[in-house]
Amino acid sequence: MRVVSVGRLLGALLAAAGVSLPAAAQEEDSAMTPTVILYAERDFGGQEVTIAYPANFPDLQDADSGWRFGRARFQQDVASSIRWQIPQGCVATVFEDPHYKGRRISLEGTGRWEELPNLGKLQLDNRLSSLLWRYCPSEAMEGARPSG
Repeated sequence: MRVVSVGRLLGALLAAAGVSLPAAAQEEDSAMTPTVILYAERDFGGQEVTIAYPANFPDLQDADSGWRFGRARFQQDVASSIRWQIPQGCVATVFEDPHYKGRRISLEGTGRWEELPNLGKLQLDNRLSSLLWRYCPSEAMEGARPSG
């Protein structure tokens, strides 16, 4: 099983895509709610679903998101890009298969908004099926906003 470290790939992916975040988006939000946003299209287009800590989804089609494709509910294997803002010291992991199996991407917290605009570059376009908050120590959550 191959683990992709997003922290190392992110800079290269953004540079290759010619993407830079505005200064305001790079600033740390000390009272953030740890959040992962999945987008149906590359470059953060199309429908989106927001998943806030501590909600884990062994099967993303169970996400009560309002993400709709026609009359269908959110389906696994539709995400093409991701944004996240997670406190430093916390990690969320998205998996290729339901029940936290298969290839995965660890979304490491930096306290700033981070992004992957094209999951196809990681051969994971339209393949994500589950999300797990793997590690978030209580010290990192001090001052975090409740997700509800």
